[in-house]
Amino acid sequence: MSNKSRCVGPLEAADTMASANDLPHVVQEILDGLEVRFAGRHDRCPLFGPALEGLIGATGSRQGLIAEVGSLQHGSPQRLRTIIVTDLAWPQATRLCYDDLQADGAALLQLTDEVRATSAVPDHEPVVATGRGGRPYLGFPLRFAERLIGVLALSGRSGGYAEPLLTDLRPFVVSLSYLLYRFLTRTSATAEAAQQQERRLGTIVEHMRDVVCIYSPQGIYEYVSPSARLVLGYTHQALVGRRALELVHVDDRRKLQRGMARLGDDARQQPLVLHRFRHADGRWIWLETLLAPLLDSDAALNGVLSVSRDMTSRVMAEEKARAQHLLLHKLSQHVPGVLFQYQQGPDGKKSMPYASAGLADLCGLSPRAVRKSTRSLCPRVHPEDLPLVERQLECSAAQLAAWAGTFRTTASDGQERWVAVNAAPERLRDDGVLWHGYAVDITERRELLQQQLTMKAAQHASAAKTAFLARMSHELRTPLNAVIGFAQLLDMSLQKTGHDTHRGYARNILDAGRHVLSVLSDVLELSTIEAGGMSLSIEATHVLSVVKEAVVIASAEAARRSVDVKVALGDVDAFVSADRTRLRQVIVNLISNAIKYNRPGGAVTLLLELSEHEVALHVQDTGRGMSPEQLSRLYQPFNRLGVGAEVEGTGIGLVITRNLVELMFGRLTVVSTAGVGSTFTVHLKRLQDGPSQDREPLQEMVAAPDDQGQHVVLYVEDNDVNVLLLKEVLRYRPAVRLLTACSGAQALELLHREVPDLLLLDMHLGDTTGMALLNVIRKDARMTDVPCVAVSADGMPEQVRSALRGGFTDYLVKPVDVQQVLKCLDRHLSAARSHDNGAAENGGH
Repeated sequence: MSNKSRCVGPLEAADTMASANDLPHVVQEILDGLEVRFAGRHDRCPLFGPALEGLIGATGSRQGLIAEVGSLQHGSPQRLRTIIVTDLAWPQATRLCYDDLQADGAALLQLTDEVRATSAVPDHEPVVATGRGGRPYLGFPLRFAERLIGVLALSGRSGGYAEPLLTDLRPFVVSLSYLLYRFLTRTSATAEAAQQQERRLGTIVEHMRDVVCIYSPQGIYEYVSPSARLVLGYTHQALVGRRALELVHVDDRRKLQRGMARLGDDARQQPLVLHRFRHADGRWIWLETLLAPLLDSDAALNGVLSVSRDMTSRVMAEEKARAQHLLLHKLSQHVPGVLFQYQQGPDGKKSMPYASAGLADLCGLSPRAVRKSTRSLCPRVHPEDLPLVERQLECSAAQLAAWAGTFRTTASDGQERWVAVNAAPERLRDDGVLWHGYAVDITERRELLQQQLTMKAAQHASAAKTAFLARMSHELRTPLNAVIGFAQLLDMSLQKTGHDTHRGYARNILDAGRHVLSVLSDVLELSTIEAGGMSLSIEATHVLSVVKEAVVIASAEAARRSVDVKVALGDVDAFVSADRTRLRQVIVNLISNAIKYNRPGGAVTLLLELSEHEVALHVQDTGRGMSPEQLSRLYQPFNRLGVGAEVEGTGIGLVITRNLVELMFGRLTVVSTAGVGSTFTVHLKRLQDGPSQDREPLQEMVAAPDDQGQHVVLYVEDNDVNVLLLKEVLRYRPAVRLLTACSGAQALELLHREVPDLLLLDMHLGDTTGMALLNVIRKDARMTDVPCVAVSADGMPEQVRSALRGGFTDYLVKPVDVQQVLKCLDRHLSAARSHDNGAAENGGH
């Protein structure tokens, strides 16, 4: 340490000097120890200090020193540098080592002149003198090959220095000279090599673009390489003496502090820290700093070496790449499917450098699993599709054409999925190909397309079925109109004559015709429901009144089959959300089934169960019941569950009933036990208020009105039987004069001559349709207020609604009910009569 002494340990000199006989042996032991330490390549003080201590003790001296020349080079000044100096008179015996030429141990012992005189002796001869204060002095010049290499000085021996002491010390002095020479030679070479290495390192540091700094243990700049001006914008002088952390970003200082702390804990550590540094121009730059410890001879931390490299461009590029990757990741998370890069190297090796997270859903693999190789991807492609995919890729790579295709994969859930892929290739410098593409799961799209095709086919089939049923309905209703109509007239005429047998025949004809009509109506209604054409008017409906209406309708059949219908509802004032007409149809059908499938003398019981939000209507019977196997087939159309011809029916009434209940947002449930009976329950939403208005039951109005006047009715019909039927019906209205036309042209000709009170139009004429004829008739101002009633075998609900929207006043579906025809005539003719009377009164005024 420059210009400073350091304590290396206490002096352990003997209190008494060695005897004359023992001195040579003691000196030899000292010399042997010196040689051992020399072989151990010790430094100056550890090497020569113990030898001086032992020699002082052996000779009984009180002071001593060993000094070396500054340089072994010829021509160099022979200045002495003290290696070690000791004085037992000091307060604490201490050996002091000096490693600087300016440190003069002789001056400390007040032996400057004596030591100088000793160094001037040309050989190994000792110098014996009396020093300051009368202290005896003994000095030996240490020479090797006639060159002075040092001085050994002893002082303060009681009695002075004389023979035989001098003789005993000469071998030691010669050996000491030799060892000192070897030490100086070795250290000189080492020092020269170190200086040369230092010069080389200095040259390297000065020409490095990285910034090399040395800090004190307190973090103060002690050295800064010239590259700091280029990298940091600061000169060496601007940084030395400043705290290094002053210019480090406050958020990064802790990282550097932790790195320095690690150096103190473990000298083998070399932390690498990325941090921000304030450039001289005020901007922040990124430095990557390597920290290394600088240790003293005791392996204690004596400073810190740092090498810093400007990483601003790389950090900015990495941040930009991270931002782009994050953006791509966010976009890919919100984009269905997979964004990917697919690479084929010149050696044929395939990989996916990039794939978004959607790859896992598409084929059950993570992006990392295919980053270096797609070997794990190929088994996920359906084996039937893999050859096609490989051919498409080969063609795309050869022609650098877009790759577009569809194939099947195995998804993460093990299910087979359809994938559509589109990718654009580019040729790489190594002659490989890189595709940038997008893949998406189109399984649902394909299924939806298939569903749409299936639905379209079903719609075509349904439309064809509907058209067929409409034609069939028309063709069947036309003859049924004659069968049922004339059977009704025959029954009515036989009722007056009292021919019961013949009337029974007429009744059989009428029942058979109505059964055929019922089957036809059920088929059409089921078709309408399945096609979604059923339109309901949902409103608050009083349950009890509808049940009573249904019971009245079913009472005749119950009486005929000797089945007792019991209504155990009490005076329940409950309302449900339903279509009143369809609800009545549902209840009538359930009661009718309970009657038909009952036993003679059996019973049908209607019960009502109320809850806060629901009304449950139970229809119980004591009939034959159903087995579990029959219940499983209960709602199959036309399946009568093995019931023979003894019970009439079509097997679709219950299907219609359930569909109607569900259209009213309700449920139909059943509990049945074979041989015991069945209970059908209609569950509907309960309403707390909003009662619908009770509807008056239809009344039989066969008799002619009392105030009937003379009226003219024009019936346009191309079927002679239907014309004949209406003529017979009008026998019950003798005041009505009937005009008939078999075509649209004939009807217009008749209307030109006479304006009737009521028009009855068939919808399908030989030369036109009923709707087209109505449009022509309405253009005649005289016919504006004349009611027009459609009479047609077109019984589909949409056909009826279309006619009424088109301008018809009313609609009668063939086969017609005679009583309903009479009521329709009476209703419209009565309205016409009121209109005429009002016009007459206005004309009178």
